[in-house]
Amino acid sequence: MYTHSISALLQQAKGLIFYDTKVMVMSRVLNATVQRTADHAAPEISLDPLEIVGGEIRTSENAYFCQAARQLACVPSSQLCVKLASGGDPTYAFNIRFTGEEVHGTSGSFRHFLWQVCKELQSSSLSLLLLCPSSAVNKNKGKFLLTPSPITYAEEQLLHFFGQLLGIAIRADVPLPLDLLPCFWKMLVGEPLDPEEDLYEADILTHNYIKKFEN
Repeated sequence: MYTHSISALLQQAKGLIFYDTKVMVMSRVLNATVQRTADHAAPEISLDPLEIVGGEIRTSENAYFCQAARQLACVPSSQLCVKLASGGDPTYAFNIRFTGEEVHGTSGSFRHFLWQVCKELQSSSLSLLLLCPSSAVNKNKGKFLLTPSPITYAEEQLLHFFGQLLGIAIRADVPLPLDLLPCFWKMLVGEPLDPEEDLYEADILTHNYIKKFEN
């Protein structure tokens, strides 16, 4: 935010800093911002696999993403800030219990939850992400971007939870299988968008129309 701050100078020089150094600094910051201590029990959510029959979601309210968002809505974000995963069985932001199953809170359950959530986000069952318009002409096929339209209060809450999940995945060291356009990550880290390149990548047809008007 401040032109002459250390963070602004680091951002300008990011191309000169080794990747390992960036990761080391980020890891230190994340571990220094741990809010939940060992004395506090992890929040637990209960998911009903029967709401998703044969991999198909009946309604958006039944999606794992929405089930988790409802149950964690009253949990402060600080309680989801745990230490970075480092060997052994890592500490996750919350435990997961599947209805009808005895085992809960395991690494497998947590990873399966994140995988299913990413699958839901990139489907028609949820409206937070939009299939890249350029995919209509076989460019960036299968990639997504944030839906560029007014959102309801409920969708705003889901978007907030989506942001929390990104942070949770970083702390858990679990890569999210999200195929998002570079413009999404640029906006997330405060990089300026390129009106030529980013629009071309996202919506080539609109880009071509604008070029015709300019000419």
